[in-house]
Amino acid sequence: MEDFIFHEGSLPSGYRFGFEPAVFHQPAHRKLQAATGWTTFHAFSRTRDEVVATVAFHVDNGTASCCVKSPFGTADFVDDLAPKVLYDFLVYAEDQLRAAGATRIVMKNYPLAYHYGKGSLLTTFLLNLGYTVSDAEAGAVIDVLPEELEERMHPWEKRKLRKAQQSGIQFREMPLDNVGEIYLFILGCRKQKGHSLSMTLPELKETLQAFPKHFALFGAFQFDVMVAASIAIHVNDRILYNFYSAHQQEFDSFSPAVFLIANIYKYCRTNEIALLDLGTSAWEGKPNFSLLDFKLHLGAQPTTKLTFEKQLS
Repeated sequence: MEDFIFHEGSLPSGYRFGFEPAVFHQPAHRKLQAATGWTTFHAFSRTRDEVVATVAFHVDNGTASCCVKSPFGTADFVDDLAPKVLYDFLVYAEDQLRAAGATRIVMKNYPLAYHYGKGSLLTTFLLNLGYTVSDAEAGAVIDVLPEELEERMHPWEKRKLRKAQQSGIQFREMPLDNVGEIYLFILGCRKQKGHSLSMTLPELKETLQAFPKHFALFGAFQFDVMVAASIAIHVNDRILYNFYSAHQQEFDSFSPAVFLIANIYKYCRTNEIALLDLGTSAWEGKPNFSLLDFKLHLGAQPTTKLTFEKQLS
């Protein structure tokens, strides 16, 4: 039987992580979300000399939240962690936060499709501990398989893809130096639809500078004119998250968005990435059905991302 230690504070020397933490769970990313105010908890295995679970909270005005400015923030742990250890670790973190004066806890889980086993266990234990679901977002992910994505597409999307291919649109993986150009392109496309972006360009550049290996930029061009673009993030070595993407409305007839995703899927296959996350499909807390339908017609599968809250007595 393994012997475990629960610890509050920075990682002691001599220990390493037994898993690859998601980029949004890394200390450097948390500092970008908020420079101070973080409290971190770890579970160590004495027999393995490694970290088997971790969770961090930003505490402000009594609210302890795992997520300040990121797509998700929650507990992260090894695949084979004993369920009782995970449960006890969550209880430990909650007790420490309560003793420190926190009155409310917020945890935003990653999309369930990232890891159905771990995600299901974490969801169940949070509910067992009295957390309630304060938000539920519908998302869509594509399992990266040897087959072409076109084989899984709805017939209508297949026709769109072939039309884009016949129009001479070309796919390019872009240098990271082009992040400003791509950001402004995507922002302009979003503004055409009355939408904005969650990050400013300086914030995005700061994050990219801190995590250059986690970013990938893509563009679709017709005669050297950008018609669609994507800023993607490697969540870890097996998941690529299509963070921001958009296309020019005047090129709707060529369906550059379908072409772009089909080629990002090929990029995932080449780089041995197992899952392409197309993001959530929600607007102001409600499902965006047209966007969700579009992603599912591309060959994606639905998933859910839940936010949990608990009031502490």
